[in-house]
Amino acid sequence: MNPENIKMSAGILALNRIKKQQLKEIPDKLKPENIHDAYKIQEQMHNIFQEINFGKRIGYKIGCTSSVMRKYLDINEPCYGGILNTGTNYISANKNFQDFSMPGVEIEIAVFVNEDFKFSNETTIDEIPLDKLTLFPAIELVDNRWIDYKIIDKNSLIADDFFASEIILGNPLPSHKINNLDNLTGKLIINEDQVSEGNTKNIMKHPINALSWLINILQKKDKFLKQGEIVMLGSMTQTKWVSKNDEIIASFDALGDVLLKFR
Repeated sequence: MNPENIKMSAGILALNRIKKQQLKEIPDKLKPENIHDAYKIQEQMHNIFQEINFGKRIGYKIGCTSSVMRKYLDINEPCYGGILNTGTNYISANKNFQDFSMPGVEIEIAVFVNEDFKFSNETTIDEIPLDKLTLFPAIELVDNRWIDYKIIDKNSLIADDFFASEIILGNPLPSHKINNLDNLTGKLIINEDQVSEGNTKNIMKHPINALSWLINILQKKDKFLKQGEIVMLGSMTQTKWVSKNDEIIASFDALGDVLLKFR
């Protein structure tokens, strides 16, 4: 795609998100032709958001890191989107349902990066300094900005930030205080009923594998995770679409709870 079409595609997606509308699809001539174009459009959209003070990207969300989400979306590899400062909440959040197109929730583990993560070569989980990470129990509040997301191609989903909307982070915990990060249970409770349960081992066998995947993807683009950035490591269970007045609790072994209410 040429730079002008990338800007036009990003502008359509940005306006659709700002207006809280649902889009049928990206016009054919502006659709990303490949995954590289998709991420270029996404980055341009982030630039637009920052320029108009809609939000600044302060981290990344990773999608399709678990088999249940890959099956649900029929996508066989991880994908990433951005986290905006204006969509970052702590401990609990109260949201207006009408501020979203079609909101859904996912239970996740988030990490805060305490120093720049730069590696000379492709990295693995064994090379990531866990003492430089802070963990959070988290809810990702996703938003379906498509009339029918099931028929939208993967590259278009990536261009639109892969359903990214907001996050709610619970109490922080130094990573060295959790010795079984690859075997923590998370429960999703909606209106006092448990609707799903997952385990961190569902996230690429170990959630830090998702972090190393992102680091390696960014490095191929001459980028890196910067000190202070947040990364959502992917949903432990299938997305649950919610309704007005719903009360959502994500409850995690050893990490605590996170609360989200809609009004």
